[in-house]
Amino acid sequence: MIGLHKINKRFGSFAAVDDVSFDIRQGELVALLGPSGSGKTTLLRIIAGLEAPDSGEVHFEGRNITNISARDRGVGFVFQHFALFRHMTVKDNISFGLRVRRKAQRPPKDEIDARVRHLLEMVQLEGLAHRYPSQLSGGQRQRVALARALAIEPRVLLLDEPFGALDAKVRKELRRWLRRLHDELGITGVFVTHDQEEALEVSDRLVVMDHGRVEQVGTPTEIYDSPATPFVYRFLGNVNSLECQLEDGYARIGSFRMAIEGGSGSNGNDGTAFIRPHEIELVPKSAQNGKPNTLPGLPGRIRHSVILGPIVRVEVEVGPEQTLEAEIPRRRYADSELSRGAEVQVVFRKAEIFLADGTRHAAGIEAEDPCFPHL
Repeated sequence: MIGLHKINKRFGSFAAVDDVSFDIRQGELVALLGPSGSGKTTLLRIIAGLEAPDSGEVHFEGRNITNISARDRGVGFVFQHFALFRHMTVKDNISFGLRVRRKAQRPPKDEIDARVRHLLEMVQLEGLAHRYPSQLSGGQRQRVALARALAIEPRVLLLDEPFGALDAKVRKELRRWLRRLHDELGITGVFVTHDQEEALEVSDRLVVMDHGRVEQVGTPTEIYDSPATPFVYRFLGNVNSLECQLEDGYARIGSFRMAIEGGSGSNGNDGTAFIRPHEIELVPKSAQNGKPNTLPGLPGRIRHSVILGPIVRVEVEVGPEQTLEAEIPRRRYADSELSRGAEVQVVFRKAEIFLADGTRHAAGIEAEDPCFPHL
């Protein structure tokens, strides 16, 4: 449906978008995810026709629309701060895009009114047609903005940080609602966000960007489970990183070693091991049968823990100025001895190893150890 081919955009010496190419399929909801300054909003505006690329092409359904105006692209755009007309009612805001069309393309008044009523039902704002934006909550105003974008029956719906100005609870409710609405309409959508949870929950695919370039494109599961670069690993979800050495088919992290999948292809190289907090097991000294030195793992000491609903986040000191973050189920935490100051062995179930040349290796523990029944 949407094809981006070698898109470049500079503002002075700053490369906002740097040689970006990828496709968006019909009916997909795709998230452009990245930190501030990564180029995601500029790219969204190029798709909308609000910015012109310095080079490259934008295609809709195989047609080059790079030089076609935003008005003629059939795109609906939802801004972060709603951009509603304060002097207009909800009804007039929603119908605005239809009423300002050229006379030959403008639907009859009865048809416009019927479409507004239908959209108000769709965004669950029946009965509020005659209110003004100042009389609505933030979540309601964002729904009006979305209804206004949908009123013109766009081929593509573009959203720029649509829930960024809302509080966490409303944001969570609205993104679930947006996912359901998208599934019902089947419209092609692209939204910008820096919220990792939002991108993982709502999108069919993610485009992770940094410094104007695409780092990785894939489904939420693909990108979370198999990040292509260290940047993606660090940006998407919590992760620990430790120096390691590869030797004889193993990745060695201090006194702990993990088997490398596929053998020792990079023997003798140094690298960085990335380990998710939920892939860390903490074994209290009291569970080590008095023989901690005979067990695999790094010796550590609990510095701090915090209960976050069903999980507990634990900070573990494993060396001078080296602290790891582990996540364990709350039930297990309640049954263990992981209070502040407790001595533990730190075991890594699996890790991704990145070398300086970009080579990556998966690594993990070889087999279950009877001392670690949860591994």
